[in-house]
Amino acid sequence: MSELPIKKPLFPEVNIPILEHELSDEVLEKSFPFLDLDFTKLTESDHIELALASKEATEPMVYQLLCNYDWRTRLSGANICAIRDFKGLDVLIGNLLLSNKLVYVGKSYCLALASLDTPYAKNVLSQYLAFHLTQKDCYNDSIDAMCAFAYLEPTKVQYLLPQWIKFSEDKKLRKLAHAQNHFERCMQHIKDIQELIVY
Repeated sequence: MSELPIKKPLFPEVNIPILEHELSDEVLEKSFPFLDLDFTKLTESDHIELALASKEATEPMVYQLLCNYDWRTRLSGANICAIRDFKGLDVLIGNLLLSNKLVYVGKSYCLALASLDTPYAKNVLSQYLAFHLTQKDCYNDSIDAMCAFAYLEPTKVQYLLPQWIKFSEDKKLRKLAHAQNHFERCMQHIKDIQELIVY
């Protein structure tokens, strides 16, 4: 197992299943195209390649990637889930966001939850922000969670804006409007890839 960048989890009591065996070479190979994606930089040919690659992914395979304690496989798993719309994994991805101890992965969890668009996805983002925006020294994936919640609940997110302003005023965070624009462009690329998948 590789050395992992660690950060303080917000909800350490959330139980995440951990894979008890090594991932097969086949699963790892299928996950490689989805590692470290910047959706906004994808070309049309990238869309086609990812649509074809995502057809090889199954929900049990993505479950294994998400349960493997490595930020790389969890990142790939969340990106695949966003594209393939595996709604059965919404609770696992939501719990991974709540208990997230690994850097780099939070944005992909938020993209996946926004893509899945389930009642649980909306609830877990609301729960995350309700706690998160009261913290002074721990802001982990707050801006990505705000973007995902705004994407799913554009009316309800307005009630959080006063808290967000107070929360972010002393932190070096990107402007929320800029972050939302980037997040929405990512979501449009995800939708474009989804439209290319032929079952």
